[in-house]
Amino acid sequence: MTDKMIVAGSNRLSELAPALKDPKKALLPEFGGALTFRLSRSDGATRLILDAASVNFEIALAVLEQAIEEGVAQAKGIPTSAGDRRKWAEEKRWVPEYLQYQYDPAGRK
Repeated sequence: MTDKMIVAGSNRLSELAPALKDPKKALLPEFGGALTFRLSRSDGATRLILDAASVNFEIALAVLEQAIEEGVAQAKGIPTSAGDRRKWAEEKRWVPEYLQYQYDPAGRK
């Protein structure tokens, strides 16, 4: 991790601050559940709903973009366009899968 990559991740996290929408709210997203906020962009405001995994993904994507800019990204097959990189990163993203627990009072299963 370079210094600029850390700054890029920190900057992305700051863009997701609920306090940007309402000064009385927290500086950090609430990682325990869903979070609604607006991002100001040149094309207008975009409403997003993020949970902890989505916030972490946005930070990771910002770090990846900075790594590419600095020429230190080492993963093979990273797409050249930003939109394709987002799709690529989503495909690489680990998503937990949980099995349904079924209680067996006799303890045989």
